[in-house]
Amino acid sequence: MRLRSIYGTSSFRLALLYAGLTGVSFALLFAVIFWSTARFMRHQIDDSVTNELNEILSDARARLPVQSAAGVDLTTLNAQIGVIDATLVFARRQFNDAVNEYNAATRQFPTGLLVGLFGFRGAGTL
Repeated sequence: MRLRSIYGTSSFRLALLYAGLTGVSFALLFAVIFWSTARFMRHQIDDSVTNELNEILSDARARLPVQSAAGVDLTTLNAQIGVIDATLVFARRQFNDAVNEYNAATRQFPTGLLVGLFGFRGAGTL
């Protein structure tokens, strides 16, 4: 009988109200921090991918020096183009694998809920 009377007291109800408000404020704080972090990481990843692609392209251009038409050795040039193509194919395959893994992760539960909530989009392959 004593336990039942504790639930009816104003002290218990007030403590329960404070506990509920604290829980809601923690959930709200977590959501704001998560949203800010996700947005920051998305921009950071986009910048990183852009910088990596620019670096790959500049390396590819640096490996093929511009030569005069009279002094061009076509076999060497074709070999260099083949190496660069192989490197680009490898990088493209790695990027596409990462994109497919990301897209698969966004379709899973509970990630799918967060994707819809924060407006993430599926990535496209090269």
